Amino acid sequence: MDTALYFLFPGVIVIADLLRRRSKPLLYSVVFVVGLFLCFGYMTGSDWRAYELAYGLLLIKESPPHSTDPGFLLLMLPFTLSGVEFWHFFIVAKVVLYLIFCYYIRRFAAHDFYYAFAIFYGYIAVFLFIDNPMRNLIASAVYLFALKHIREREWLKYLFVCFVAVLFHKSALLLIPLYFVLNRTYQARHIAIAFIAFNALIHIYGGDLVQAVKSIDYAGYADSKETAEKLYSYVLADDIEDKRFSLGLLARYIAFIVLILSKKRIERSSGYGAMIFNGSILVIVILRLAFLWPILVRVVIPLSLFFCVAIAIAVRSSDGIMKPVYYATFLVFYSAALYSQITSAYKYIPYTSYLSYCFADKPDYEYRSDYNLSHSPYRDKSPR
Repeated sequence: MDTALYFLFPGVIVIADLLRRRSKPLLYSVVFVVGLFLCFGYMTGSDWRAYELAYGLLLIKESPPHSTDPGFLLLMLPFTLSGVEFWHFFIVAKVVLYLIFCYYIRRFAAHDFYYAFAIFYGYIAVFLFIDNPMRNLIASAVYLFALKHIREREWLKYLFVCFVAVLFHKSALLLIPLYFVLNRTYQARHIAIAFIAFNALIHIYGGDLVQAVKSIDYAGYADSKETAEKLYSYVLADDIEDKRFSLGLLARYIAFIVLILSKKRIERSSGYGAMIFNGSILVIVILRLAFLWPILVRVVIPLSLFFCVAIAIAVRSSDGIMKPVYYATFLVFYSAALYSQITSAYKYIPYTSYLSYCFADKPDYEYRSDYNLSHSPYRDKSPR
């Protein structure tokens, strides 16, 4: 039943598009209903456990773990000083971030909002708001405000926004060079040639790259064994040999072809068209490298909106015999990806909502922390 619940909302979004695309009340209603599901998850996810403990320490005027990023500490501080309960703070933060992402989806895809929103839901939103890596989510939302400075070529303002994002997650440092890449126009054939050459190099020299990264002594860059192990997990996937080819990789190859064929339509879609296209191609390239260095997945999150919008424009603007082909291919891969996501670990099923406990006694931390770990049919797929 919970599995079907996750598939209900993409259907609602698409039906809303078929009913009346220009109706603002309908649009706001859809955003509201989907937001209730995404932002009010209770015992789902994983990172909230550490956040709740850190928040609790601040409430009793004790120091949180040193690993907590300064931006997140500053964000929590006024709420803890006011005595606000953790879950009220946490849900408010998620709602605000959710609305920021919705705002930018509408800004980038005014004529294809519902399809872009549906893709966003299945491609990245379930991970961002149900599993909820909150610090990374905040950094990504902050980075979205830097995009206009790329378009207007305001380097110092762009840099400032990036450094604000770094306060919430250090991986945002990797976003700074995108200023020089996103808002340029490239020829489709040059992109295709570079992409083929890039993938050939990965296929031929991927093993050598793995061995080179494995040979690095990470203990020399860390202050403890635990930090060294975490650093190792960030920069190298343990099961690299099994990731040379997968259904996800095939989907990204198909997406690349679709994007190249739709390049002009995407670039002409809005004032951010070139940025949307370049960002979507970067998502595919970065994910190809992420099978070697998982930390690069963090860079994809703020760029994910570009990919969602670009695919929506490409699918919706297709015509002739390609239209049913695009729609059928999209539906198959979308369903497979969403199902794979929610059954990949204990974090998504069973789904519980904070709204169910608004007027009831709240279970204690230990019960909530162990609930999905004990009750999920997919608990054995990931370590506790």
